[in-house]
Amino acid sequence: MAVGEQDIPRDYHRVEEFASELRTETPTRIIEWALERYAPRLAVVSNFGPSTVTVIHHLAELGKADVPVLHIDTGFEFPETEEVGARLTERYGIQIQNIHPELTVTQQAEKYGDELYKSDSDYCCYMRKVLPLEKVLSEYDAWVTGIRKSQASTRRAAQVVEWDVRHDMIKVNPLAEWDSDDVWACIRENDIPYNTLHDNGYPSIGCWPCTRSVAEGGDERSGRWSGLNKAECGIHLTHFATPQPTEKGR
Repeated sequence: MAVGEQDIPRDYHRVEEFASELRTETPTRIIEWALERYAPRLAVVSNFGPSTVTVIHHLAELGKADVPVLHIDTGFEFPETEEVGARLTERYGIQIQNIHPELTVTQQAEKYGDELYKSDSDYCCYMRKVLPLEKVLSEYDAWVTGIRKSQASTRRAAQVVEWDVRHDMIKVNPLAEWDSDDVWACIRENDIPYNTLHDNGYPSIGCWPCTRSVAEGGDERSGRWSGLNKAECGIHLTHFATPQPTEKGR
């Protein structure tokens, strides 16, 4: 929903001020600020990729492993992704809340065909990622992500604190100014659990049907939706029109 004159959400007018004040702060300090200001109505959203496992580590270092970690289980997860979630829980004692789409993979296939991720990847992402998260985020005032400017051209404008137009809430990106080398240095220095597929040519990992390995030196997200003119599932897009699907047999 759009921000209305009569019902301006908390901190809407202070986003630029916050971003300016925190831009040069460490990720730990940015997360600490978010906790001070928004907990307990604050959640971390994680796909257990390098950036968000780093965020989880910083959260645990602050003694706040009880902050909800929202993970979207699309039904198309790599086994390695599920494994890293278990290892993070064992290491840090985090509280993972798995979010599930309304339709199971089987139900989706019956309604839209076996490979909706090929015939209409935008709608597949919308049903299995965007919509489930949207419903859960309505319970919070702010969310923390692993977004970094260097990840893709679609993310270069990311700020450490920004207004999430889609969800009408504060979005905190504590690693916005970091690059991949910064993230991996932190992971290795602190022995943070990570997805072992990253050791096998997968710099960015999503659902298994839409994720490919990347040649050494390739763009960080070039293995996602390979062959499609697409770089985002829709969760982090400011303007995202709701796709209109065609049901199977129509």
